Amino acid sequence: MGTRVGRIDTLGAGRDKAMNTDSGIYLEYWGLRGKPFENVPDPESFYLSESHSWALNLLEYAIRERKTAALLTGEYGTGKTTMIRVLLGKIDLENYCTVLINYPLIEGAALFRHILQQMGVEPEQPADKSDLYSQLGTCFLENASRGLHNLVVLDEAQALPLDSLYEELRLLLNYQLNDRNLVTLLLVGQDDLWNRVSQMPQLADRFAVKCRLQELDFEETTTYIHYRLEHFGGDPAVFSEEALKLIHESSRGIPRRINNLCDLALLMGFQRELKLVGPDIVTAIWV
Repeated sequence: MGTRVGRIDTLGAGRDKAMNTDSGIYLEYWGLRGKPFENVPDPESFYLSESHSWALNLLEYAIRERKTAALLTGEYGTGKTTMIRVLLGKIDLENYCTVLINYPLIEGAALFRHILQQMGVEPEQPADKSDLYSQLGTCFLENASRGLHNLVVLDEAQALPLDSLYEELRLLLNYQLNDRNLVTLLLVGQDDLWNRVSQMPQLADRFAVKCRLQELDFEETTTYIHYRLEHFGGDPAVFSEEALKLIHESSRGIPRRINNLCDLALLMGFQRELKLVGPDIVTAIWV
């Protein structure tokens, strides 16, 4: 995705007023109280498609029922990180000791050390992987005795080295009592993550829930755009039907790409003092 500057110029940008990038004027022009297409993980403006709703329900079930492990995958930009925030907002965090690691590009004992530190425990020094594993077990048991379930979330988990993906995670999932699991592991990552996990049957079989965020179809793309505009107080009809079709075709229904296209289209529409964003605007920024 990118911007074809030459195409923008051919629309007569030189005859328009100078571009004003002041966000207050930008918002005022479209009657918005905030930018509806910012690529930030904001749970308040998160649109739940059928696929997103289904995944959210499954993951919430896995956590509440204290399943061993769950997995969420999806193409880059489909909303996985925001989904985690929405999910954590739905459960009562007072009943959980939650660890969230956003980019686990770490190997061996470092993963255990990082989990301990996020749980507020400074690992004993010096300590090898076996020592850290033992300390984790003690910490998990102490939390359980206080009525807390341990929840470990690894976002961007496709970045885990293969050895860590197998050995460290397998060891984590061994923490169980006779009647319950001591920890639930939630892996979140791009589509290749499940391909890697599935090559390790001893690990893959431990996942009670596996779900993938699907790209939006045309109807969902339209609903998504309308929802975001309305959420920020704007007119949902500022994009023509033809523009919406081009946005869906160009973005392939991936929310991050939809956001990029819509944001630039609104900016250009503001620059040209339009009231309706048509297909010519979308074509100008579509690569």
